[in-house]
Formats: sequence, structure tokens, C-alpha cells
Amino acid sequence: NYIKVKLNEEVYLTNPNLSDEITITKKIPIQMKFTAETGAEMIIEVSDGINKVVVSSNNVFKSINKSTTKEDISVKLNKLVNTVYKFNSLDINIDNNLFIPLKEINGLKNNMVVLLNDKRLYKINYVKSKYYIDLPDFKKEELITCYTNNINNLDKKYDIVYTDKNCLPRVVDKYENYNNVMIGELGGFNKCSNVTTDVSFNVVNSYAVAFLHSMGASCVTLSYEMTDTDIENLVNSYINRYNKRPNLELIVYGYPVIMCSKYSLNKEYNKNILYLKDRFNNKFRVITKNNIMYIYFYNKIDKYDKKYYEMGINRLRFNLD
Repeated sequence: NYIKVKLNEEVYLTNPNLSDEITITKKIPIQMKFTAETGAEMIIEVSDGINKVVVSSNNVFKSINKSTTKEDISVKLNKLVNTVYKFNSLDINIDNNLFIPLKEINGLKNNMVVLLNDKRLYKINYVKSKYYIDLPDFKKEELITCYTNNINNLDKKYDIVYTDKNCLPRVVDKYENYNNVMIGELGGFNKCSNVTTDVSFNVVNSYAVAFLHSMGASCVTLSYEMTDTDIENLVNSYINRYNKRPNLELIVYGYPVIMCSKYSLNKEYNKNILYLKDRFNNKFRVITKNNIMYIYFYNKIDKYDKKYYEMGINRLRFNLD
């Protein structure tokens, strides 16, 4: 990997080894016991230490010409290359002078793998019950909000102004008790009250809105991904499901943040503003504030329209910084 920095404050990231693949395989150790007797069943018992599987077959015969040996059986059973298992122990007990079709051993082994996989899968038993969640009922509003730290240079009056003083970043080292703030991740609910959840929660359905309202969010910002149809469906589903109105905010102007990190390119190259350029020459602005680096999408959102109020959105936000 390498990074090339140009003097015009444009940064180019190139990884020449993107096609390289790293394969890390962890095998599950199993214990197996194979038993076969003439005129009786062939039985495989296997355990991973927690789960146990037993499979069997009646296709065991007395040998006429060539007997099946322990080595023959071991070779077939040890072919676990395409599974997640490896033998920790393999105990084979068979009668002398018996014959077992090798394809029968292979089929029994494959059946054992399927059954053990099924037992190892994480399962939650479905319990049918009534779904209920206690939610507030918000009134319809038509507010215009903005995020900026240049409050003295606002071109118009906003109903709500977010700044770094009342917006917590997505990456927080230490929480304090806050009231009436915007939070960027779930940990904020443990310390803050009367919160607005930011776009970083990536809310795209009515269940997520209901969950956040039930946690104490007074307003929920929808994901950048939401189309007009998605918004209408979400609001209608929420009202039909809970018989109450949500309090939703939609960002209608500004450059979306696509990544944030404690590692800072700005500090690394001692420049306040940098740009990452992709192979299509799109420029992604990079800044660092409050020790967190933010990378912005190259294309600006600009879709302010009062139709969103009619869809059920209460707040339209302008991100001005």
C-alpha cells in the first residue's frame, strides 16, 4: 500500500495488491468412533465436544473375496477437506472378513457432516406473541434546521441550529451527561436525554424508528439512502402499525460524511484540508475536527422541497459546514 500526496492538497490512495487474497481457515476438531459388525449395522458416532451425531447403515456384508480394512475406512473418513472439521481422534472397530462398499462409507460421512452442521447452527425458537411497544405520538410540524459552526454568518433564520456544542461525534472516548443533543451512535442513550439521532444510525424502516423513539429519541434522522417512495412507505407503515406519528428529520442539503476515523490524514501530512481522488477524478474532501477525521462524499445533496412535509417529515436539515 502507498499514499501519494500532491502540493495542491489532493491526496491519492492506491493499493496495488487489491487482487491479493488472504485465506485463514480454522478447523473444528471432532472425535469419531466407527463401528461395524457382520450382519449388524455400521455406525458412526461423532462429537465436536458439545454436539453429538449418530448415523448408521445396514450395508455391511461378509467378505467373499476382498475384505474392507481399517485403512480403507480411514482414507474415506479422513476426506474432510471441503468441510470445517478435522479429526482430533478416530477410533475404528470392525470385524474381520467383512465387506462395506466404500461409497456407502462416503455417503454416511457426508450425512454425518450435514447433521453436525445443522446442530452447530445458531437457532432461536420462534415464539408467536403479541407485539407491543410504548411510543409517544408526535405532532405534525414544518421546521427547518441546520448544522453549522458559523452561526454568525447564517443567511436566514432556522428553527433549530446544531453545532459541535450540541452534536456528539460518532466516535466518543468519554461520555458526560448531556440533555437536548444530537447523538451519532447507540452509546449516547446511556448518558444523554432528549436526543435526536443523527444520520449515522442509518434508519431505513419503521421498526428502527420505533425502536429509537422507544429508547428516548425525540427525533430520528433518516438515512441518506431513502428515496421519496421509501420515505412515504416508512411513514405510512409506522402510522398503520403503531397508530401514532413519528418525528422525522431529513437532510436535504450538504455533503454526506462517508467515513470517520481517529486516524487523521490531515495530521499525517500537516494540512487542514485534503482531497482523495478516485479513478473517475471525483474529489472527496478530508478534514479533521475534535481529533476525528471526516471524509465527505464528492457529490452534494441539494433537494430541499416542501413536499417532504406532506410525506410526514417534520424537519428538513441543511448541513452547511
